[in-house]
Amino acid sequence: SSRSRSTTGASARIVLLSRAQAETAWRGRLAGAERLVLSPDDAFFDGDEVHLRSKGDPAFALSVFPAARLTTSGRGTLARGTRDGIFARFRGGVPSRAPTVRIVKERDADAAPPVKTFNAVAWRKVEIALVPSDSAFEGAARWRLTLSPDALRGLSDLFLDIRYAGDIGRLSAGRELLDDDFFKGTPWRIGLKRFAGEIARGPLELRVLPLRRDAPVYIQPELAPSYAANGQVAAVLGVRVIPEYELVVRAAAEPRP
Repeated sequence: SSRSRSTTGASARIVLLSRAQAETAWRGRLAGAERLVLSPDDAFFDGDEVHLRSKGDPAFALSVFPAARLTTSGRGTLARGTRDGIFARFRGGVPSRAPTVRIVKERDADAAPPVKTFNAVAWRKVEIALVPSDSAFEGAARWRLTLSPDALRGLSDLFLDIRYAGDIGRLSAGRELLDDDFFKGTPWRIGLKRFAGEIARGPLELRVLPLRRDAPVYIQPELAPSYAANGQVAAVLGVRVIPEYELVVRAAAEPRP
């Protein structure tokens, strides 16, 4: 459990939280007092506002102690619910969005040459793989990704979630490299808000360099890819976009009875 000490009254109060509550607890100053906010969403404090952010879900929930009058600052709704012990509970929401991404394959990967290795230090007994040169990506598998120009409208951010199998993935806009990833068997997630201008100008390009079965790289066995008959893999297994919603809540002190 976790403990929170309140100093709003003449005497101190110790509040015991359950483990589930403690894992969603945020502490900061709102409306001139230190308050404890419980919310499963990401949160940060800014003056008399608390910003809540949620990936994929436009509904929000929070509980506050000591109680405060809360209203939304900007888009969204907020309603007060029944109390939960010492906590005042609120539920809110923002308009839902359903942005999409369209993916079209443009070319298969060329046959990958044997991986070059080197030994950077004399004491190491095993050589390690060299990162492929930029020119190697001319032979990578290639896809075109298209999002609507207003895909980010009304959102805090939009995350591109790519499940792929290969050696290295690169996301580009024209000749400009936006992000890259070394394959490790887990989804590659990219925040797109910083690339709003590139998205508005046209499709993005995804390249995946093929991974050879005999490449001297470690991948957890349960995350290892399935290789083609030619002993390599460069595949996109799935692409989706995940909207990140934000609810901005403004606080004012509760009127004294």
